[in-house]
Amino acid sequence: MGVPQYDERDREFAAKYSLPIKDLELDDYKKTLSRLSKSSDAQEETTYHLRDWVFSRQRYWGEPIPLVYCDKCGDENGVVPLAEDQLPLTLPELDSYEPTDTGESPLSRVDSWVSTTCPECGGAARRETDTMPNWAGSCWYFLAYPWWISDNQKVGQSENSENQNVGKSDIQKSTGELLSGYKAKSNTPISDFWREVAKPSIDQWLPADWYLGGAEHAVLHLLYARFWVKVLQDLKLLDFPEPFLRLRSVGMVLAEDGKKMSKSLGNVVNPDDMVTKYGSDATRMYEMFMGPWEQSIAWDSGAISG
Repeated sequence: MGVPQYDERDREFAAKYSLPIKDLELDDYKKTLSRLSKSSDAQEETTYHLRDWVFSRQRYWGEPIPLVYCDKCGDENGVVPLAEDQLPLTLPELDSYEPTDTGESPLSRVDSWVSTTCPECGGAARRETDTMPNWAGSCWYFLAYPWWISDNQKVGQSENSENQNVGKSDIQKSTGELLSGYKAKSNTPISDFWREVAKPSIDQWLPADWYLGGAEHAVLHLLYARFWVKVLQDLKLLDFPEPFLRLRSVGMVLAEDGKKMSKSLGNVVNPDDMVTKYGSDATRMYEMFMGPWEQSIAWDSGAISG
């Protein structure tokens, strides 16, 4: 829009290229908005500063997209979705999953996984090799916690009765075994699993009473998580419209130069170094009393020792 007076991104652009920024009185701005609204020439609208999902940065560790391309029976783009009894689609086990030089997903190099059969005609088909690198998972992970806990308890009681701290691999294994059981007896295993296992646990534990997190997530996965929950409610899969009843954001610990810590800038403070130099108690005490927890504050190593 080119309004550096009120848009943070426009202001950063103008400052970088030394563009003039005309100061406008806030009262005049509000009066103008009010006049336009009353005359029906414009109306107020709330925007959420949404940020796009970064699907262009392809990684192996992402949710595989359950689509295949079939030249015979695909839609106008050649796409055919996997049938429910073929879900969930899992990643192949690889010895090397480094990024490619072409920007494609590492999965694109796994011919044995890419080449498959069409779920409709049974002919030759190719899997979609892009993944959803962490963005999709961050929108629904909280829905999985309740039924993972239930599964965890079952595994702990039957296989590990003396130690209830069941590892992640055990949880994944037992969940996979549970889904396999539904696949063996049903053409709609995911739907049955949701109705009989996941949904009762979700109803018991969610929505979350209080979410604590960094303010930088407010316009990222926390907002998208609300979208997902509202869609799932519209589909009658959930009985609540909001995933979190209350949100409180904590401030960000900035680098000593006042900038956001970044590996590319080389200004990251390593907690291990602080503990080695000052001790764990002194480091923890400093963190607790840096300032109000909702404010962003620059790290000061010198303040730890007083």
